[in-house]
Amino acid sequence: MIQKRNDILIVFAVFLSAGCAIYATGLNGAYFADDFKYVFDHPSEKTFQFFLHANPNAAFYRPIESMVLAEVQTYFGTATWPIHLLVLLSHIILSFLIYYVTVELGFSKLQGLLAGVYMLVSQANALAVLSNDALSQVAGTLFGFSSLWTYYRFQVSNELTSEDPTSDSWHLYIASLLFFTVSLWFKETSLSFLLALFILAYAICAGSKQFSFRKYLVTLLPYIVITLIYVFIRTLVVSGLADDRYTLTVGPNIIVNVGLTLYSAILPISSVSLFSAFAGRNTFVVLAITGISIAIIATVILGVVRSRALSILALLVLLTFVNMFPMALFKHVSELYAYNSMPTISMLFGIGLVASSKGFIQTKFWKVVAITFIVLLCTSQVISIQQKAFLMKENGRRACSLLVQIIPYVHKVPANGILVLLNPENTNPEYSVLLMNDFDVLKYGTNIINNLSGRNDIHIWIVNEHEREKLPIPSGSLFLTLVGNDVQLMHSIGSN
Repeated sequence: MIQKRNDILIVFAVFLSAGCAIYATGLNGAYFADDFKYVFDHPSEKTFQFFLHANPNAAFYRPIESMVLAEVQTYFGTATWPIHLLVLLSHIILSFLIYYVTVELGFSKLQGLLAGVYMLVSQANALAVLSNDALSQVAGTLFGFSSLWTYYRFQVSNELTSEDPTSDSWHLYIASLLFFTVSLWFKETSLSFLLALFILAYAICAGSKQFSFRKYLVTLLPYIVITLIYVFIRTLVVSGLADDRYTLTVGPNIIVNVGLTLYSAILPISSVSLFSAFAGRNTFVVLAITGISIAIIATVILGVVRSRALSILALLVLLTFVNMFPMALFKHVSELYAYNSMPTISMLFGIGLVASSKGFIQTKFWKVVAITFIVLLCTSQVISIQQKAFLMKENGRRACSLLVQIIPYVHKVPANGILVLLNPENTNPEYSVLLMNDFDVLKYGTNIINNLSGRNDIHIWIVNEHEREKLPIPSGSLFLTLVGNDVQLMHSIGSN
């Protein structure tokens, strides 16, 4: 379907305005937790360093994100609004692209709008869009999805059987290769797009009148070469292992991780609210929300089954699962990683919801009911985003406050000693990087204490009170604890 340029610009302007309005409250959230892994000393010297050198604070290879953050810190210091604007713009462009692609595939504008809007407002995306270190996730998905789309357009425009593709189509292929390359160098999880490209190419070939395995393979060879070069350089640069959360395991964890990813993607309320209800053993709320989620999924599935474009929708379902890997192999997957699959989930949501309503919504009453449901669902998603933005901003504020109080004590730590940040007993639940108690707002990012104090010789441990006696804490370690929000010195004698 060829869309008018004015209509496209109007829709993009609406997406841009809505996206900025929804996420405006989170644009200045400060660094906390593992964000500090990407706070650099002398950032002006680090612009290109992490392409060929490892980040000493993180066992990840995300050179483009590191480059962008180094530039932001060079010109704006620790201000985070430039980072948030870049992430938000990437998210808005991806949401608009989902609308555009859905309509170009032959579905209605209403289906395209619902798909794009759901991507824009889904609370499942809030963690990625609001984080200070998730440009790699959002931009990696944007460029990966763009690579899939431009490759599809290239193959379809040539119908895969032409021996002499036009020059106009080759620019799509080159763009796809560039998008894929950028996606990889943003984040390792973009490796899933290589398999997605194989599946997409095979689907196009199988659907063509003259199947050509040779052309199917030849067009993918450059992607394989790009991936091998990336993996080779990454292997040379990064030698350490990420923490235990990212250990790849084949077992029941795959089913659990896939299920949780799908569940979080279709939740009608904030995942934080659901977790709080679960932690508080509020069974009625958990069952009610689960029931609504199942109803939404069932409605979407019904629409997909009823759709005439079943082959395209089956491909979208397959790509949804493909883009969950290798993250589904983690011991524990965060809702952050749902973002990889959200483009196709959003397309299925928009397409399926409208398709399922055909034949059922004939009267004015049921049309009002359907519109009311969509409005309430989107409103709930926006409120959930506001909740998560508040929690993350509060975590950043607390992290800054704790750092100001901790740094004056660091000089008391013996040379090559250990600073123990002892969390007092706390029964409040913790969830991801949204609900974090006490010193945990510095968890995975204690390197910032070394940087600010100039004490690179010391180690910092965050220990819970009930774990204290079980850990081999060396004698002479400095203990700090919290009374309310105030950091206090306990003693300098460890348990061993």
